[in-house]
Amino acid sequence: MSIRSTTLTALVLSLLIGCVPATDDDDSAASECGAPYQPFDAGNYQNQLLRIGAYEQIVAIRKSETFAAADFGTIEDLYINTASLQSKVQGRGDDHDYAVVLDIGVEMDSSITTAIAAGKADDQIAVQGQIIDKTLQRFFYLSVHHEMMKSQADDPVALDVQVGWDEGFGYFGVDNSGADPSGIANTLSKRDVEFGVTLVAEVFNGLLDGRCFIESGDFAVLPPIIDDVDTAMLRGFALSVVHEMDAYDEDPLIKGWEGRLYWNVIAPYVASVDAAAAAAVEAEWALGADAIDPSVVRGAVTDAFGFDL
Repeated sequence: MSIRSTTLTALVLSLLIGCVPATDDDDSAASECGAPYQPFDAGNYQNQLLRIGAYEQIVAIRKSETFAAADFGTIEDLYINTASLQSKVQGRGDDHDYAVVLDIGVEMDSSITTAIAAGKADDQIAVQGQIIDKTLQRFFYLSVHHEMMKSQADDPVALDVQVGWDEGFGYFGVDNSGADPSGIANTLSKRDVEFGVTLVAEVFNGLLDGRCFIESGDFAVLPPIIDDVDTAMLRGFALSVVHEMDAYDEDPLIKGWEGRLYWNVIAPYVASVDAAAAAAVEAEWALGADAIDPSVVRGAVTDAFGFDL
């Protein structure tokens, strides 16, 4: 994988030749993939929007100048009582073929609930806020991939695939035009600006194209689309690790934790392509977030993803 910049012209063309409906007088405008185009159905991802909404409230609390131990009760309530967010986290698996821990949801839930308990006890509340924030981002990322992979089940049911794809779109965090990013889409949008890439557009266009082919019933063409969407999201998290390592000296404890938490998202992939580099990074984290050599982490990530930064 490598960083690539997509020009505005290329982005526009990708939309035009993908699944944007034709503009003719027929009420059933046909898309390029040969089926009446249907946009993402918001009725299929209302719960996903609620979960992202809870996440955004948690982030707002964490970033408040008055953030205190007492706020973790509100965070706990949002996590437990918003559209089954906690139970969804607990049940989330990792569907990647390189995954080591398949039932990762149990681990993610433990990280979140442990951070909530520590926060209530006024133990490093800034760190605990970061753990909750970035672990939920990891959940959203794995959920986008999980929902897309429903299309690759044995004998997939068309309606289930369509609903699942829409749910995956909902977990990404943009509106039906690809704008107004929240959740992980907001993280990727920051990396777009910082590194001159187009990750949000790549994910959105891929999801859009996939939705179009699902309408046509052509599930066989979806695997490379799924890979492209997943790769763009992974690159966003990898660049987020780089971002935190570049800013490490500003606040080693917090930047170290942020980098570590973003690393958790990409670690299984990095281990699958360079086990030695992944082990070297894990050895750094074992020293403590504020005691690492950020160049080791940065170097492993840039090498694994082919970044030229």
